[in-house]
Amino acid sequence: MITQSVVINIYKILSNQYVLHVILFTLWQSILSTFFSIIIAIPVGIAIFEKKNKFSLFLIDFSYILQVIPALVIVFGIIAVFGNNGMINSVLELIGLEQYSFQLYGLSGILIAHIYFNLPLATRFVYQGLSNIPNNYISQSQVLGLRFLDNFKLIYWPFIVSELPKAAILIFVMCFTSFAIILTLGGGPKATTIGVAIYQFLMFNFDFGSATILGIIQVIVCSLAIYILNRKKTIVKEYSTKRIYKTKQKLSFIKSFLIYCILFIFGLFIFLPILAVIIDGCNANFFKSLSQSGLWLSLMNSLIIGISSTILSFSISIPIIFSLANFKYHNKYKMGYLLLNTFPTLIMAIPSIIIAACLFINLYQYTNIFLTMFLVIIVNAIIMTPFIINFLSEPIYLTQLEVTKLCQTLGISGWRKLLLIDWLSLREVISKVISFCIIFSFGDLSVIIFFGSQDFKTLPLYLYELLGSYDIRSAGNISLFYLSSCVLIYIFIKFIFSGKLCFKSKT
Repeated sequence: MITQSVVINIYKILSNQYVLHVILFTLWQSILSTFFSIIIAIPVGIAIFEKKNKFSLFLIDFSYILQVIPALVIVFGIIAVFGNNGMINSVLELIGLEQYSFQLYGLSGILIAHIYFNLPLATRFVYQGLSNIPNNYISQSQVLGLRFLDNFKLIYWPFIVSELPKAAILIFVMCFTSFAIILTLGGGPKATTIGVAIYQFLMFNFDFGSATILGIIQVIVCSLAIYILNRKKTIVKEYSTKRIYKTKQKLSFIKSFLIYCILFIFGLFIFLPILAVIIDGCNANFFKSLSQSGLWLSLMNSLIIGISSTILSFSISIPIIFSLANFKYHNKYKMGYLLLNTFPTLIMAIPSIIIAACLFINLYQYTNIFLTMFLVIIVNAIIMTPFIINFLSEPIYLTQLEVTKLCQTLGISGWRKLLLIDWLSLREVISKVISFCIIFSFGDLSVIIFFGSQDFKTLPLYLYELLGSYDIRSAGNISLFYLSSCVLIYIFIKFIFSGKLCFKSKT
């Protein structure tokens, strides 16, 4: 990419009004999406913290599931709720307020979709900040009879604001590199981001120069954001809600009512698109859609890519993770630790669409079905590697810290230690990472859209073509099938790793 950028007129490309608009719009929608996600997350996080019951904790736990549901499925659900013929516009028309009907496509649709995906993440950061409040702070505020505003200003806000920068940077990067959402809900040139513009320049104009410059800009912005994120020493990890129980507060009727209203609206916002996918998918056309041979071929391709990418990414990640744990445990080879620790950061700074674009520029003349599948597997494996390293490094290091001396005393090492000690300790977290990786590769659109063809499709590309042809009825059927497939994959992996299939030794 950089070699090509040297021989083109960079100034001419950057002075192009359309390119400049794309860059500014990408920044603008990322900033707006981040701002609204965090602003809305603050009252939701406080409401969950104030009213710790089964419903509120279920909401925050359920938000983890949103991270493994493919974007295209949620996009279809959002269209079914907020679209021109969606639930909201139908209700407005029913009560005679059609003049206030909602226009989904464009910036408004992009913001709704990004807020939908990122609000639960921002809420977990807010909730985690509140959960760090010492218990005696809350007890003293009750004794002093502080009003809510004073309580918020003196106690809640300092702990919330400690988590917000990390949440903001992470959400900004995800919105800045968003592809499937912009491609389906952008609605035209006015709402085009860098990722979609790269795809358009390559696929329709064969303008490699403009695509290269935009790719470099995206990498630079993401690198700066990732650098700031790492300066904060942030690891995106799963926050536990089981251990966080502070002193119970007596809530007034008005406060309880407001909290329940916030939780109800938050739950409605999360569940409605998923419910819409289920409702729209259950129609007389469902079995007809499933009878299409192209669907099952696409499903098989997606499964092969998902499983192969996960195996390959784990093969890359696990040696790195254990090496990092050993370097950290023995406190030596600091240069090796620094290099290995920098590796995932470098990968995170390069969005998947940039890697796919580089491959397309160099290999588009030679692609066939087998090479396409191989390329998609490679790119997905590379993109998932930093995710695996970030999620498993800390648990594996803590396991090493706890059991290494004991294993040395008992003479357990090598494969025996891996199977008898490490595996049993890490089985649950590994199952979650594997399920996420398979479903991510299973549902990724940003890579296959460059190399897909009539002879080679995956399930997300199959669904995208239905949405692009405005075959909403069939798209609803396939969205439900797609969602069900992801849930079944998740359940199957959880069952496999639950230990129920393991043989117990008789003593």
